Amino acid sequence: MSADGSQNLVVFKDGADYRVLTEFTREPVFDSTSAGAALQWAIDAAPAGGGSVAVGPGEYPLDEPVRLASNVWLRGSGRGTRVAAGAGAAGLVCEGLKGTAISDLAVVPASGGASTGILLDGCGDCRVRDVLVQGFSDYGIAMRNGSFLCELRGCRAADNGTANIYLEHLTGGDSGELATNLVTNCITYGGRTGIECRHTLVVNIVGCAVYEPGRHAYHLHDESNSVLISGCRSFQAGGHAVLVEHSHELNVSSNIFCWHRGHGIVLRDVSWGAINGNEFIDQGVRSRDGVHMKGVVLAEGTQGVQVVGNTIFNWGDQVPMSIGVDEDATCRNNIIAHNNINYYTEGAVASAGAGTQATANVGHGEGAYLGMGREPYPDFTRGRLEMFMRR
Repeated sequence: MSADGSQNLVVFKDGADYRVLTEFTREPVFDSTSAGAALQWAIDAAPAGGGSVAVGPGEYPLDEPVRLASNVWLRGSGRGTRVAAGAGAAGLVCEGLKGTAISDLAVVPASGGASTGILLDGCGDCRVRDVLVQGFSDYGIAMRNGSFLCELRGCRAADNGTANIYLEHLTGGDSGELATNLVTNCITYGGRTGIECRHTLVVNIVGCAVYEPGRHAYHLHDESNSVLISGCRSFQAGGHAVLVEHSHELNVSSNIFCWHRGHGIVLRDVSWGAINGNEFIDQGVRSRDGVHMKGVVLAEGTQGVQVVGNTIFNWGDQVPMSIGVDEDATCRNNIIAHNNINYYTEGAVASAGAGTQATANVGHGEGAYLGMGREPYPDFTRGRLEMFMRR
């Protein structure tokens, strides 16, 4: 049986079988006892100029990765479509593709299954939207190797072992060195790191939220240059809210980072950056080991960075910070200005960098503006989130 190439295709579960029909005439064109074989056949048989493969509700276990094709849209029926990824590097793979889209489904690992849910590798102008990717040993969604002009939108990535969303080696693709990618309106929860960028050039992370990662909420490293984080949130991170290492041309603006066990933002070996208009709230949570955390840390040769117009504070039911903004002596030529800092033990700003200007900051360390009148609030746990994720 074969499709005529003029219609989109529909894949659905029928008892123990998986069937493929044409979308409008409902002509049966393929069936198999293997969900992966049915999905792969439909993708390969999609119209040559592009089309869609609609997938009905049900469980779709994969024995091997399903490989998408250029200009094909794989769309599920919401979370009622569950792709259970078996052996292989990833469940759904986009490799060297253009114009591919994946949407409206859930991707989870089968027992002993794939380490990554969805992989975009060397792709251009591809989209992943409105998917749930949960429980993989490495990454929920990974985008790598020169992918460009790609978009992750409205996705949920939860409980993935290394990072919920992972971007790597996004430079030097077919479009040239500096074509942007976009991660927007995504929510991650649980897992180790919320959103991680490794050697990632030119990406906008906008309107995202990271909830209760075991480690850092946002981690940029190994020359992740020209990255924007804006309009985002983090809550109850097990490490720092934001960690940036050996990366340059940074813009972190208009975000709220709240209730983290580590520092607010740490910059190590960063050149040229703007840390503007953010709220850093409840640094250090309860400082269980007695070490008081800091709001903004500039270290290891960070230079040419402005830290301007931020509000840095701890509530009165937390322990105080040690320092609001701390710059070590290896740094130089930074601007630390017009920050409002509340509730600390050592000082609002400690600046030791050569040529740095620290001016017009307002600090009040003796007590929190909202004292709460009670002992420090108990440290957060992930118990409720774990119950929710296992539900």
